[in-house]
Amino acid sequence: ITKFPRRHNQPTAALTADVRALSVDITNTPFGDIDWFWNFGDGNTSTGENPTHSYAATGTYSVELFVRNNIHSWDTLEQEIAVEAILPLTWTGPLQAVHDGKDTWLDWSVANQTGTDHFVVEHALEGRPFLDLGRMAAAGNEAETIDYRFRHPSPEAGTHLYRVRQVDLDGRSTLSSLATVEVGAQFGAYPNPTTGKLTLTGLEVEVRRVEVFDGAGRRLSVVSILANGSIDLSGLRRGHY
Repeated sequence: ITKFPRRHNQPTAALTADVRALSVDITNTPFGDIDWFWNFGDGNTSTGENPTHSYAATGTYSVELFVRNNIHSWDTLEQEIAVEAILPLTWTGPLQAVHDGKDTWLDWSVANQTGTDHFVVEHALEGRPFLDLGRMAAAGNEAETIDYRFRHPSPEAGTHLYRVRQVDLDGRSTLSSLATVEVGAQFGAYPNPTTGKLTLTGLEVEVRRVEVFDGAGRRLSVVSILANGSIDLSGLRRGHY
């Protein structure tokens, strides 16, 4: 004589699926089960409770779930899951890069931002390889145009190249257009304070003389620049010039 477990002891197979591009997170929602067997409909299986499965191609797949509890009562479920490719993000315009005299600002805009995880700003000096400069999180799944801004603080003098890499949740990526910025040498003087000799840096043109003014804006003298790029202020009194 075979005795079957009573109906109220039978587990109930149920599932929910979160589809992201070609990857599917499947959550098992039955009651009382202890064993699981999944057939993903593409020749792959799993015995995990809440598996994640990546499909090789888009399409509609029939997912089967078998559950069994500790008194060997069981249930099955078959459910179709549609796997669709995410539309690629749209760069709505070229990458913009502007140097404001101190920092360089990068601006870009995107649309159809579905499945985008983050952006990586890549930078290189002319003739050198690109390196990661910074990272920004994406604003979420948005079909409308989203604007982003990134600051590169105090870049050195030279020709700077920038690009932005968009990275999807599944690891795929696309690149923005290339932006180039010329950064001139920054004028400076050292040591400051000085006891006499002051070296000037960042002179983009040949300068032979320098005018010296006091705190009230009065011109006190015209000083010649020495061969090593320095000026002699030893003849001035102590003060601010």
